[in-house]
Amino acid sequence: MKNTDKIYALALYGALEGKDDIKTIINNFLNFLKEKSQLHRIDKIISEFENIYNKKNGIAKLKIKSAFPIDSQLVDKIAATFKLKKYELETEIDKNL
Repeated sequence: MKNTDKIYALALYGALEGKDDIKTIINNFLNFLKEKSQLHRIDKIISEFENIYNKKNGIAKLKIKSAFPIDSQLVDKIAATFKLKKYELETEIDKNL
């Protein structure tokens, strides 16, 4: 079974790559989805697009769950441990840890 959301995300990524008129391209893409009655897919398409973008640009998702807030120096140390030069950070405080 084909992954339509990923196909749409790849098409959008390809259309945007190296282009300057991003706003027009995105508006055209949204109009296309609307015409095809596919706007309900937009959240999944965005998620797939983020995955494609991150992979092509060497960006890792770094999720840190801790019992207390952590500062940027500790985040940098954690990223260095995993040899991450580029990362998208998500933190979560869980006092039950």
